[in-house]
Amino acid sequence: MAGSIRARVFMYFMLSAALIVSAFGIITYNFILGNIESEMENRILSAGRIIASGINPGDIQMIRLKGKVYSGYRDKLINLKEVLKVRDIFIIEPGSGNIILSTLDEGGKYYIKVDRYEINRALSGISSSSRLYAGRGGEYFKAGYIPVKNKNTVAGAVGVEASVEYLHYVSRYRLFLIVLGAVSIAAALILAFIISSGITVPLRRLKEKAEKLSRRDFSEKIETKAGGEIKILADAMENMRVEVKQYVEKRDKMADVGEFSAGVAHEIRNSLGVLLGYAELINEKAEDEKIKKYSADIIKNTLKMSEFINNFLAYTKDFAADKQDADMGKLVEEAVFELPENVKNMVIINNAKPGLHACVDTYLIKKALYNVALNAYQALDKDKKEIEIKTGEENGEAYISVKDNGAGIKSENIKKIYQPFFTGRKEGHGLGLAIAYKIIHQAHGGDIKVFSEEGKGTEFKLFVGKKSDV
Repeated sequence: MAGSIRARVFMYFMLSAALIVSAFGIITYNFILGNIESEMENRILSAGRIIASGINPGDIQMIRLKGKVYSGYRDKLINLKEVLKVRDIFIIEPGSGNIILSTLDEGGKYYIKVDRYEINRALSGISSSSRLYAGRGGEYFKAGYIPVKNKNTVAGAVGVEASVEYLHYVSRYRLFLIVLGAVSIAAALILAFIISSGITVPLRRLKEKAEKLSRRDFSEKIETKAGGEIKILADAMENMRVEVKQYVEKRDKMADVGEFSAGVAHEIRNSLGVLLGYAELINEKAEDEKIKKYSADIIKNTLKMSEFINNFLAYTKDFAADKQDADMGKLVEEAVFELPENVKNMVIINNAKPGLHACVDTYLIKKALYNVALNAYQALDKDKKEIEIKTGEENGEAYISVKDNGAGIKSENIKKIYQPFFTGRKEGHGLGLAIAYKIIHQAHGGDIKVFSEEGKGTEFKLFVGKKSDV
């Protein structure tokens, strides 16, 4: 987990730094480049307008002949080129759009074809300029085109080409941005390492302590020097360590008590067996009615105590289910058949889901059903006593329902009914439902749901596991 967090912190910092530096560099570079280009455009067009104002529109046709007019204009433009610090000044004739005079004596400049759109705009009477373009030696240039107007007509156009002298500063700035980006990313890397260490080191220590807890090593206190959420997590783990330690110690003590109690119960059961045998013998041989009555009471209470001990021993042991596929309808019929006669007479079997199968331990499920049915019988308090037992399926889970029309369970007792020795009746021992709960939850991984209303009855739903496809 700590490694994953460190990787994420590194990734987030690196991506953030890269994005911020890249965005800053691109925006700044384009902003400066745009300003330079705009400045160059204004400079070129201003120079072009000055030059165009000094050209007689009627002389443009004479310039084509390359005579005295041509020479005069060429000398004039060369002087202007030196004054204006531009690379070239040239004149374009209308119609063909060809250069008829250039201070560089280059009649076939390659950019004339490239800038045809701008030239056509100038020959239509609109000043325009080209985009930056690279010339020989990697130097960048920009050209402007200004119309030479003769009243309402365009007699030609003046072109001015200038090198972008400041562009090498932009190249240096671009290099500076690259270096700055590399430094920023390196700084982000170091910062990410420091921050991730501050997060992952405490988390790694908490992870190590959590692993100790999983091995039931509760000796080391969980604490951290970190703050914020990690401190809250450490405090929560420390509280959990204390509570789990207390719970385990208590459970171990209870286990020891349980083992001791089971041993005592075995000894008591053995003694009860002897006591029951002698009581039955006395009852058979005695002729005195008082002795017969007292011996019968001994037998009755001995059997009651023996039943309680058997249930207690059943509750103290762990249930390991030996599961096999079973027809739930037949299982219910067999379990009802094993009930005491007085309980059996109250039972109505409703096989609402014939052919329903589930993988269960039939012996344990019968035992759980026996206890729940006996509990339902003991709750019956009306003239017409009924216990309905049926099978069913809910969300793919097979269940057995035991529903009675008895006294119901008080709402405050619903959460206590599965606790051992809790009972609402004078004659109950409070282990029947506790044993049923262990069988369903522990041995089958199922659940018991109870629906009860005082005075109207109770329904227990024993969810025993996934239904089987037969």
